[in-house]
Amino acid sequence: MSPILLLALITLLPWIELRGSIIYGIAENLNPVVVFFMAVVINILLFFPIYFGLKFANKYLKRWKFFERTTTRIRRKGEPYVKKYGVIGLGVFIGIPLPGSGVYSGTLLAWLVGMEWKKAFAASVIGVLIAGSIVLGLAMAGLTDALGVARWPITGALLGLIALFILWRWRMSRKRERALAQAPKEPE
Repeated sequence: MSPILLLALITLLPWIELRGSIIYGIAENLNPVVVFFMAVVINILLFFPIYFGLKFANKYLKRWKFFERTTTRIRRKGEPYVKKYGVIGLGVFIGIPLPGSGVYSGTLLAWLVGMEWKKAFAASVIGVLIAGSIVLGLAMAGLTDALGVARWPITGALLGLIALFILWRWRMSRKRERALAQAPKEPE
């Protein structure tokens, strides 16, 4: 299979999107400009089938517990930022290069909060450009140093530590939420 075609297919995968495709393209020694352009354009164009497809698919998707859990989690995670900061808040939510915060989740969030499609699309473009730039920068910085020595193990270790920290913080917040939900309510 052609590396360009595989790059496009990786970009289409939910929760991986351009975060995985840019790293793949750089690792395959493809031109970074082509990799960035393809991943960004494909990721931006994902907005339209997701946003407009949700109108038609919602009545069928509601039947699945997975969809209900996913929409609840995404709404809880991103709605405060969208309500407070609008398009910029949604753009930053999409732009955080972590699994679960890309175009799929951001478009779903925009649809859930009733954001107009033009504003949601603008936020999607902002977020994809932010995420693409961050991932491309990390991928390019992690490939080689000035001497041409591979630094992927160092970059991988740093990204792994960051991921572990994020998971730890997420777990602590979940424990805190459960404790608050189970705490006895004081009479008023």
